[in-house]
Amino acid sequence: KLRGSGVAVETGTISSSD
Repeated sequence: KLRGSGVAVETGTISSSD
């Protein structure tokens, strides 16, 4: 789930690909 940063997983801005 952690693709870009830890923030991506909380907000889901980068990718919603699990």
